[in-house]
Amino acid sequence: MAKYVAGIRERKKQQTRDTLAMSAVTITMTEGLESATIARIAELANVSSRTFHNYFPHRDAAIRHFFEQYIDRLCEEVLGMPEGMHPVELIQSMTVRQFQQRREHDQPFMQLDTLFISIRESPHLDVIVQTYMDLQKLADALSRYTHGQLGSSEAYTLINACIGVARGLELQLLNNEDISEDEELLLLNSAFDALKRGFSTSV
Repeated sequence: MAKYVAGIRERKKQQTRDTLAMSAVTITMTEGLESATIARIAELANVSSRTFHNYFPHRDAAIRHFFEQYIDRLCEEVLGMPEGMHPVELIQSMTVRQFQQRREHDQPFMQLDTLFISIRESPHLDVIVQTYMDLQKLADALSRYTHGQLGSSEAYTLINACIGVARGLELQLLNNEDISEDEELLLLNSAFDALKRGFSTSV
């Protein structure tokens, strides 16, 4: 069967949708969630507020669209990781790589994780349901990576624990602006190591 190829009009609409979503995330990460009004998002995307509403019913839907694509990429990354890694080590490896990439682009560490937490607590029920489904998709990918040794429900719980690790670390860093990047990385790895051990007092 021939592979479907989107037409020019459809690709343009998808590009506009993606640009609006990226604009919403950019404003949120640089100015805060409250600053990401529909008018500001549309302005950054060089479209009108009316055009925004042609694609999304509200701001949180635009941000969730970004995360849908982001998690799709994470799923591909999970399934492409070397065989035999412990699930915590796998997520730790991916998180460390993202940490280093964000530092290279001068982005505050773990902001995406914090934004995801905010969005899945959205007042809009459609976003809550969709973000649950997005995260479940990532859990399913992690379960497939382990060939079912880690159940999908267990994988979902583990991913949420890892998000908690990232959020907890970000709160720690807020109280210590003088910490170096190497020290941040050490804290990150220590947190994941503790998660893998189950917070046992024995090494």
